[in-house]
Amino acid sequence: MESALNKIFHWYKSEKDNLKEKKCDIKFVKELIFKNYDELLNTTLIYKDNFELKDYLIIHSSYSCVIMMKLAKMYGFSKEETINSGIAGLLHDIGMFFIPDEIYLSEKKLTEEELEIIRKHPEEGMLYLLNFSDISSKTISAVYEHHERLDGTGYPRKIKDGEISFMGKMLQITDVYDALSRRREYRKGYFAHELLKRLAFLTKTSLNGDILKKFLEFFPVYPIGKKVLLSNNETYEIIDRGTNPFRPVVENSNGRIDLNDQGFWSMYIVKVVNSQE
Repeated sequence: MESALNKIFHWYKSEKDNLKEKKCDIKFVKELIFKNYDELLNTTLIYKDNFELKDYLIIHSSYSCVIMMKLAKMYGFSKEETINSGIAGLLHDIGMFFIPDEIYLSEKKLTEEELEIIRKHPEEGMLYLLNFSDISSKTISAVYEHHERLDGTGYPRKIKDGEISFMGKMLQITDVYDALSRRREYRKGYFAHELLKRLAFLTKTSLNGDILKKFLEFFPVYPIGKKVLLSNNETYEIIDRGTNPFRPVVENSNGRIDLNDQGFWSMYIVKVVNSQE
């Protein structure tokens, strides 16, 4: 049986050609999310690099839908608002389909002129979605705001913290997390611990720290069972997330260590050990 995530992916792929004619069947996908609500919330997202470049945006958007729903549910949103959050994740990059293929599918570094065209996609998406009465105003605002930043360094409007909606702030973190998890021609995909450290750094200026903390409840920095090399040159297994997501509880044959305990503050995780090592 086809998974709910694959159903959403195939809907988006089949509707892609209808976008510019404004014939996109938004009502159908909302019903699809409603019917598969529980399955989507319980979906485990597995990140693989074996995708075709032309499908990148659709895969990224489908995963963003699930992440937004999980985050909304953790915040206690109603079912309707959780679905609206999922729609925001699913359609946040819809404006990219109005950007010339040779720019948004480019495998080379873009020129400043091309980047300016790319930066128009949140507004293109917002204007497009205004044509559909099925899309909530909160969803449309989030789509418009997903590249804004709390310190005003984002785009397209360079608005700041107090001007950005809560759903928009959720979508900013979701978008960055999923996009940077994926390998592109011009950079590697980040492992979760690398990426979440980067996101934590960004909360000092441009992303919402409280939302990232909630995000870490279902996307742990170091999943339990993962093996890591510590600064004492010994390999340990993660056995508990502990009180600090970046300094978990680890164990090997020599004993158990809570890296957040004051007595172990001099120790740190050097790297995640691959299964082959």
